[in-house]
Amino acid sequence: MSSTLTSPPPSQGSSQPRSDDSQRIDKRLQQTSRQVKWVDAGIVCLQMLVLMLGYLLMVVAVDHWLMPIGVFGRWLSLIVLLSSLGVIAYRQLVPLIFRRINPVYAARAIESCTPSLKNSLINYLLLRREVHRLAPGMYVALEDRAAHDIQSEHVDAAIDKTLMVRYGYALATVIACCAIYKVASPKDSFQSLQRVIMPWSRVEAPTRFQIVDVTPKNHEVFLGSKQTVTVKLAGANT
Repeated sequence: MSSTLTSPPPSQGSSQPRSDDSQRIDKRLQQTSRQVKWVDAGIVCLQMLVLMLGYLLMVVAVDHWLMPIGVFGRWLSLIVLLSSLGVIAYRQLVPLIFRRINPVYAARAIESCTPSLKNSLINYLLLRREVHRLAPGMYVALEDRAAHDIQSEHVDAAIDKTLMVRYGYALATVIACCAIYKVASPKDSFQSLQRVIMPWSRVEAPTRFQIVDVTPKNHEVFLGSKQTVTVKLAGANT
């Protein structure tokens, strides 16, 4: 995954108007920068989803099999989850939204997937700031070559989405694990989940069995007498 960088300063060495080739190059680099930004933002979002679901699955398993999580533990679990997601969002997602992608990085993203370009875009971006120091005609040749190369490539194909696909597989795996645990566990996973995401609620810890009916109801029993009570349980295998 890439990081955002501030854009390098524009060319200061020439007062000549920008040519059509220069405008086409900048437009294509802007498109690539937007693609890079959206792909990186998607990777961060997938990271957060994988972390959240994996963490909640772990907490639910602890609440089921190790020990019931008390009120303090429920608040602590929620605070840890929200803090972790907040740190990731602040350090990785927010900069992607408010900062620009360095055009040189966008050019490198294109050229890394297309070695045949042979750094023509990067050379053009770096040298156009020193156009006044170049030999006559050299800048025009660099610009023509970069414009020709960048128009021959597709922007979407220039962005490496391998890491995004891997996190997509990781998310699908975590979701599958959550679904399998929900079906296989004799205790209610949603009940534990509710205890974690709403620690102020009075939801009891889940058990293997749940009393759903008692017969008789509201029956008086006198001292020394006997009364048969029938209890219907949910979740029992016997």
